Amino acid sequence: MKPQSRELTRFVLIIAGIFITCAGILFLVLELKNTEMIEQDTPIANYKSELNISYNVVPKANMIYSDAVLKEELTYITEFVNKVNTNFEYKVTGDSSMQVAGNYKISVQFAGYLKEEENNAIVWTKEKIIVPQTDFFINATGDVLSQNVRINLAQYNSFAKTVIEASNIKVPVNATIIMSGESVIKNAQGESLEPILASLVIPLDKPYFNIEKQGAEAKDGSIKVKEEVRAPINILNVGIRGLTAAIGIAMILFGLRLKPLTQEEQKSRIIKKILSSYGSRSAGVSKISLDKIENMYEIKLIEDIVKIADELGKPILYEYKDNIGDIDFFCVVDGNSIYRYMLKTPQYLANRVKVWDAKLEI
Repeated sequence: MKPQSRELTRFVLIIAGIFITCAGILFLVLELKNTEMIEQDTPIANYKSELNISYNVVPKANMIYSDAVLKEELTYITEFVNKVNTNFEYKVTGDSSMQVAGNYKISVQFAGYLKEEENNAIVWTKEKIIVPQTDFFINATGDVLSQNVRINLAQYNSFAKTVIEASNIKVPVNATIIMSGESVIKNAQGESLEPILASLVIPLDKPYFNIEKQGAEAKDGSIKVKEEVRAPINILNVGIRGLTAAIGIAMILFGLRLKPLTQEEQKSRIIKKILSSYGSRSAGVSKISLDKIENMYEIKLIEDIVKIADELGKPILYEYKDNIGDIDFFCVVDGNSIYRYMLKTPQYLANRVKVWDAKLEI
């Protein structure tokens, strides 16, 4: 690198580093002081909602069942079943400040379907309302919404057989008794909307069957209010801006370490360039004696020494030194005359080898 180029690079690195560092720190501070506000839902009260289904099967007089009521989760013989008593219960458990209001309905959905690997394909459906939409109001401190439904299994099976015979489509049929609706749990500060959905599935037109519950579960919820809060810090932006500032600091430090070359360092660089450019025409000797020299010519430019060496057919000589920076001159000896280029001439000291850097660049 040329001395002037080195100084220019050093200057550019330091100035650019200062600018990048300041920009990185400025944007980092702006990011950390970001006052943008966003809306978020903040829980202020927690509760638990529970939707339960219970049922019992009432058999006809028969030779198999001796109990007046059959418990849940059994396999039931269709011919011996009279009815299924079903009870839907819904409650919300929270604090005394909460109130629960909503509505629900209970219906039965008959559906003929085709069995497939993942989902059943519905062939036909028919819905009948059992309990029309009903409003309710309960407290969240133990009140229970309870709705009983009596299912006449014989009537349901009769309907399914009628559809099968009329349509001439023999497919499995289910009767799904569904409780659906919604509730609003609220207190003085806010409210929460909860869906109500649970069902009881009874296979029809089969000699025996099992009953399946769906959606009967307890779940946690909370009443939330919208609040304006400070937007979270963007970690990615902070990282990028911090990295930018770090790069700027690194540029400044590198520029500070890239100090201008001393005259000795510049001299060594020029000698290396001379030897690299004219090494095939030069020779290092242990000593150049000036005792028998009658005529000494001081040459100002290394190019002129090269021309003289070419014209005279003589090599360019220099005294070999272990430290290349200790070489003081290059010369051409012709008899009792010597043509010498001194590296420590006033011109060298004044120009700091700017001329040589330009002329010896290959």
